[in-house]
Amino acid sequence: MIKKIVRKIFNLKDILSSKTRIFLSVIQSNNVKITGNSTIEKNVTIQASNNSRIIIENSYISFGTLIKADSGGTILIKNSFIGRNCIIVAIDKIEIHENCAIAEMVVIRDQDHIHDLSDKLIENQGFNSAPIIINSNVWIAAKVTVLKGITIKKNAVVGAHCLVTKNIEESSVHVGIPNREIKKR
Repeated sequence: MIKKIVRKIFNLKDILSSKTRIFLSVIQSNNVKITGNSTIEKNVTIQASNNSRIIIENSYISFGTLIKADSGGTILIKNSFIGRNCIIVAIDKIEIHENCAIAEMVVIRDQDHIHDLSDKLIENQGFNSAPIIINSNVWIAAKVTVLKGITIKKNAVVGAHCLVTKNIEESSVHVGIPNREIKKR
């Protein structure tokens, strides 16, 4: 009986801590909206510059994750799970739709550096960007990297350590560097 009470107290503490983190994230930036039954674990960083926005609805964001929208970018995460130590950065648009499971250490970036001018520092050459759309019921396994301009259609699975350089069709399983389809679900 005492163990049950102690568990409930710790559970309540975790819920209150998450709600506090959500509150602090939202008041630090008018461009961050976290709604519904969302949970934000410790050491999560959520940043949106003045002309950018982040919307997180009914989602679970795990320990150590960075979610950042900059330069007018938009990030939308709906009813999904984001694993530990993920990086999601947008200067254009990233959408993660319903019932997605994203494992630990996944990197999703809708931009890469321009590097064509050898007489100019790479950091001063700007970025190329294109939207990333991850449709509903997608599983992205550990340590996957999703590059700019990618669409992952519904019910797809992306295997661990995959480098996603081309679109993934509905109900397909992709693995490898670069990604390739190995079967249909």
